[in-house]
Amino acid sequence: MSSEGFSVLYNQQQPPLLLLAAAQLQGISSKLLQFCAVPDFQPSGFVLLRKQQQQQQQQQQQQGGVEASEVLLPEYEAAKRIASITAQGQTLLPDAEGEALLFALLSLLSGVPYSGCLYSSGPLKEAALKKMNSYLSLRTFLVSSRLSIVDIGVYVHLRAAAETEAAAKQIHNWISAYPSVHRWFTYINGVKEIRGAVERALKQKALGPRPTAAAAAAAAGSGAAGNTAAANGKAKAQTQASYEGKLEGAVEGRVVTRFPPEPSGYLHIGHAKAALLNYYFKQKYNGRMIFRFDDTNPNKENIEFEESIIEDTKRLGVQWDQLCYTSDYIPRLIDACTSLIQKVSHHRLKDTFKVYPTYDFACPVVDAWMGVTHALRTNEYADRIPQYHWVQDMMGLPRVHIYEFSRLCFVRTVLSKRKLKYFVEEGLVDGWDDPRMPTVRGVLRRGLTVDALMDFIVQQGPSKAGNLMEWDKLWALNKQAIDPRVPRYMAVAFSDCVEVEIVGMSAEIKTKERRLHPKNESIGNADALG
Repeated sequence: MSSEGFSVLYNQQQPPLLLLAAAQLQGISSKLLQFCAVPDFQPSGFVLLRKQQQQQQQQQQQQGGVEASEVLLPEYEAAKRIASITAQGQTLLPDAEGEALLFALLSLLSGVPYSGCLYSSGPLKEAALKKMNSYLSLRTFLVSSRLSIVDIGVYVHLRAAAETEAAAKQIHNWISAYPSVHRWFTYINGVKEIRGAVERALKQKALGPRPTAAAAAAAAGSGAAGNTAAANGKAKAQTQASYEGKLEGAVEGRVVTRFPPEPSGYLHIGHAKAALLNYYFKQKYNGRMIFRFDDTNPNKENIEFEESIIEDTKRLGVQWDQLCYTSDYIPRLIDACTSLIQKVSHHRLKDTFKVYPTYDFACPVVDAWMGVTHALRTNEYADRIPQYHWVQDMMGLPRVHIYEFSRLCFVRTVLSKRKLKYFVEEGLVDGWDDPRMPTVRGVLRRGLTVDALMDFIVQQGPSKAGNLMEWDKLWALNKQAIDPRVPRYMAVAFSDCVEVEIVGMSAEIKTKERRLHPKNESIGNADALG
């Protein structure tokens, strides 16, 4: 996104909710994407993408020609264009089948063929909601296994429709009538970037959004969770304050961290601490984070592990500024190694070898070349710090500050990638995402939230002492995060259920309404059979 900035012009009475939510989710700066409301902008449902003047002039000078400075697009097409520019945004893009599903759902929900406008003023069609409920019964998202623009597009259609009284009443009845749609809607509504962008846009409309059941549902999680946050706010503030001054030489806006996994296995919860701490300090100092694969051991590495690490890091909510590979620097590393050998020559051996650079040589050199200011490493590498700085000193490179933190270890938990790989290959578990596995995929599938994991890591503070952590504390934090917004249901495992005949019972089935959450009325009610 850094190479191209846009202004987005849109109708003041129909804000581009999809575009706003997608931009917020990608973390795109307002300097790079400026939204401008125009009272009488036409046609409705479209936006005007206008290249910022400075960028346009630079392109004309470089290309020697004139390029169109603005283009009128349906909101969905504009969202795709913006998403394709960033690495995070590209993960939101659907394939052709996903696009077809989006257009079909929008047509069914509104009752009119999709023609570029994501929103409709009429009530939602019951038949469409029934089909959508059936489709989502065995799916978390509308397309594939991750959040996409398709989910956001349908979500903003429903949120916009909820501004009408009729649709608001429909959404109030979703819990009982369309439980799968309600679950999906609540999940998307729980993504703070999406919900925040949509709510701000609706509030900024000239006439103001009308209070609805949907708005109450959107605030339910944050309202109930606010009590828990207030109870723990002081402790979290003290813990985060303990990180003040821990990065030597840190300057606001100039800190560069790096997360350098080796693609030799799936990420586990110990790796998650390294990724989240690097991201934490990047945000804390308004700096940059580099995601670099240390892929210089071809005997252990493959593309499957690389792709899984990228996907799992995104699942953690980590947003990096640059993705690169140590192997890209091999020609320069060979030259640097040759130069270092010439500076500190061996008294006897002068042969040329075909080699891959070792981690201990490549890491300090590439860190300095890439402008890393602070390298966050577990304290198991403490003995190598003098060697790390020796290589940089001998090469005449700037020293990189090293910040050490303790490894994240849990009782009765194996975190060795070699042993975890053995479990998978021997069929002892169902795969890398088995809920019993301590991998990122495993713990997220088991129900862990990223917010709870981040709180757990930050609450440990900057201590370098090695500790075996109990899982109970992590799951307790997770419960605090989800308890205020999760409805209560009862179920019986199908494999263990037993048919029972009760003599003397009335044939009439009676129902009694109960709350889905005893302390959060806004989540809604359900019927209990008696």
